[in-house]
Amino acid sequence: SADKWRLWTAPVFIGRSFEPHTASLYARGSGKLRLTAFGDARQLASREQDLTPDGWQRVTLTFNPLLLGRLHQITVDGVGEAWLDGFQIERGSAATDYAPQQACQVVLAVPESAASAARIQFSDEPAVVRYAVTGAPAGSVLKLTQHDLYGGAVALPNVKSPAGQGTVKLAPPAAHPLGSFRVEASVTDAQGQALSPTDEIVVQRVRRPHYWNKPAPNSAFGIHTNSTTRHILLAKAVGANWTRLHDAGTQYIGWAHLEPEPGTWTFRDAELQRFGKYGLKILGLLSTSPLWANYGDKPRNSYFDRYIEPKDFSQFANYVKVVTARYQGLIDTYDVWNEPWGTSFWSMGWDEEKKEWKRSPTASQDYTK
Repeated sequence: SADKWRLWTAPVFIGRSFEPHTASLYARGSGKLRLTAFGDARQLASREQDLTPDGWQRVTLTFNPLLLGRLHQITVDGVGEAWLDGFQIERGSAATDYAPQQACQVVLAVPESAASAARIQFSDEPAVVRYAVTGAPAGSVLKLTQHDLYGGAVALPNVKSPAGQGTVKLAPPAAHPLGSFRVEASVTDAQGQALSPTDEIVVQRVRRPHYWNKPAPNSAFGIHTNSTTRHILLAKAVGANWTRLHDAGTQYIGWAHLEPEPGTWTFRDAELQRFGKYGLKILGLLSTSPLWANYGDKPRNSYFDRYIEPKDFSQFANYVKVVTARYQGLIDTYDVWNEPWGTSFWSMGWDEEKKEWKRSPTASQDYTK
């Protein structure tokens, strides 16, 4: 990616949290790579390392787990191109060579297609999943089972001596050919004993929307979604043709995000343009106010602090002019604020004595203005 990317591992529980642990992976590519350890969402340690395209290197991060922490996670981020493999977390202050949990490993994936980033297959595409198996000895068998939403379970054809990559056909039932299908896969020996952990994938089979990858301005269906390719594809694939920039998307257009200090503007053009690239129309929400421009006294919870009435509506008007001029042709429909009838979303600040958001006695007139 030309922009910064970040991957999160699945959350893991570390039982011996009083001992140092080491996270490691093999990597090659260009630019820098950074590993960061978190315990219960608190950063514990971080390390950067330069990557080279010539060969694999072991990137390691030793950290002290959060004592009695519930969950730990590792993030991997960088800019540019990186190939990653062999990730593990282990006890101790040094990384060892990657060791799979069992003799073999199997991983499933959706074949590359227009919506595969969202694990979606359209009904006019082959109903197949890809597999990759490492470490499988001769005579071993890849066994796959397909589960559907109606309680059905079907054994898919076995793959003998499955080392390497290949594809397996799904078997959607005639009565319910669309929907979600969960496929489990594991490698066994000839006697049926497991040689690998079980991997699984959920594949969605849906009809290709009429307005796929193109706008549908007369559509009545919309959704709140961030501007990530996967989420945009999900929205379009299920027939949502609008995104409303609230909650998911407030950061792209909300005044509090765009002008955090007077006259200092930060725009998110690429994110907004990505919606249009895939045909998702934008309902722009003109909302929020930075603390310098509203009745708030100090940062409190960061969310509702942004929904305090502006003190000077001419400053809000300037924000509206800046946004609508900049995105003319990209955003052509706007909503003004969110739920102004609710105290939390249209307040005069925080009442410290009552421990609640206080409301203007002329709130409706203020909002109308």
